[in-house]
Amino acid sequence: MRDYAEMFGQGGMNDQIDADSLVREIGLDRSEIDWRKDYVNFGEDDRERLEALAPLFEQYSEEIGEQFYENLLQYDDTVEAISRSPKGVDALKQTQQAYFMTLAGGEYGQEYFNNRARIGKLHHMLEMPMKQYIGQYGVYYDLILPLLNERTVDRLSDRLRQNWAGRPPTTPWA
Repeated sequence: MRDYAEMFGQGGMNDQIDADSLVREIGLDRSEIDWRKDYVNFGEDDRERLEALAPLFEQYSEEIGEQFYENLLQYDDTVEAISRSPKGVDALKQTQQAYFMTLAGGEYGQEYFNNRARIGKLHHMLEMPMKQYIGQYGVYYDLILPLLNERTVDRLSDRLRQNWAGRPPTTPWA
């Protein structure tokens, strides 16, 4: 598996951001991170479930990056913001793949939140409209949910086959 976390902060405008100063400025310390996790009811079980999704995310990361930008490039406001980035669309797609993979990285501590703050600041610097920035989370749900549904059906089917292997067929009225 590629080291997607290493892809963050490479090139573009990242050298214009002091992530440590940014997180101090917004008060993003251990206590705040714990509060945020508590606020959204994010616990160890959630971390483990997300980490278990890493192989699935790896399999579809390129497709997700492509579809994510396919959506962004349909709208003038987002195309305009993207045009202000020193990275081309192909490089931004790779960064998006890296971002997607960090969602299942299993590490959601200070560094994870520092990266999220830095990413938010980059979008602010590019003047990405907030409604598009926030709206892209909905696009992620639309891209990820079919993958999760397919995985659930596959696992359920496998489990049923294992449990019923070698048993005689039955009818509902028997």
